[in-house]
Amino acid sequence: MEKADKTLSKVISNRKAANLPFNSTEHLVFWKKIINVFAFCTVFKISHNDIKPSNILVVKNQVEGKKSGVEGDLNDTYTPKIADFGTSVQTEQDPTANVRLLNADSMFTNNMVAMTPLYASPAVVQNAPHINKFLEDVFSLGMTFLQMAGLFKENQLNSYAINREAPQYHLVSRYINMTESQYCQLDAARAQEARLGKAIEACSSKEYELPYFFCAILKNMLKWDTDERLSSIKLKTIFEDPDHCLIDNLDNVAFVDALIESARK
Repeated sequence: MEKADKTLSKVISNRKAANLPFNSTEHLVFWKKIINVFAFCTVFKISHNDIKPSNILVVKNQVEGKKSGVEGDLNDTYTPKIADFGTSVQTEQDPTANVRLLNADSMFTNNMVAMTPLYASPAVVQNAPHINKFLEDVFSLGMTFLQMAGLFKENQLNSYAINREAPQYHLVSRYINMTESQYCQLDAARAQEARLGKAIEACSSKEYELPYFFCAILKNMLKWDTDERLSSIKLKTIFEDPDHCLIDNLDNVAFVDALIESARK
């Protein structure tokens, strides 16, 4: 058993109190480490099903490094560890395909959703009949990164979160032969997705100065339509950066868009 120094939730609270947003290097290093963990889980077909800041532990490494002087510094001297696999499932489900949920092999326990609603995807919140556990984990991780990027308190993040009563447009099969009512549902769903977009825009303001790269990643992770999200494995390829040129191109729109498009193929 390993004792963690703090949770990511506590780190975010410390940064909020100190009015010190995370810098680009901290985001790049920490996001990459966490994404690598979930890409590993996906390879072994394990879905976590309750990703949130309080379930990400921050452990101090043995080797000392340069510190920012603020409790909650996320430089290379800290490593994220994932906690609470009590809701996790190992399944034979294809990580790239949406399949019908089965009670014996789902993220539901005693007919209750195990995932914390604030971080849950639209398909989970609205109890959709088709779901991809791995891509729903991506959404929850996106909400976690969003909270980290904007130093949002939970009540602030809740104003952008998915509404259980929102029209269930994702149940419509690829928009074919849609009725007028279903088109209205689609419009309402896209409006909720736009609310998340406004939260991302707030992170790119002068106060937080989140570079375009991270905004683009968040927008892909927080897609309302499950099929439009990048998997953790594809996200991992984006962050690998073998030529070490990403850090110098975080606000290079053409570079970032090409990088993400390449990962989609």
